[in-house]
Amino acid sequence: MRIALRLLAVISFLGPAVWWVADGAHPGWSKNTVAVHTLDEITGIEQITYEKRFVPGIDTLAFGLAVAVGLSGLSAIIGRRPR
Repeated sequence: MRIALRLLAVISFLGPAVWWVADGAHPGWSKNTVAVHTLDEITGIEQITYEKRFVPGIDTLAFGLAVAVGLSGLSAIIGRRPR
């Protein structure tokens, strides 16, 4: 049981960490919309449009770390067998 909880703790931290790094390692908070700069071909005016896209931020890492610490602490409490 202890090994399963600790393995789940490692996976619960590495999963969000890999996702965060793969999507660009955004150091701020998570975003639901991203600003995209577009250039009008005729007038040459630059405008900003927003597209709906989720970008994981540092809070995703913090949540993964909190879950991992909770699971490893739980494995230390629950998994002990008396000798």
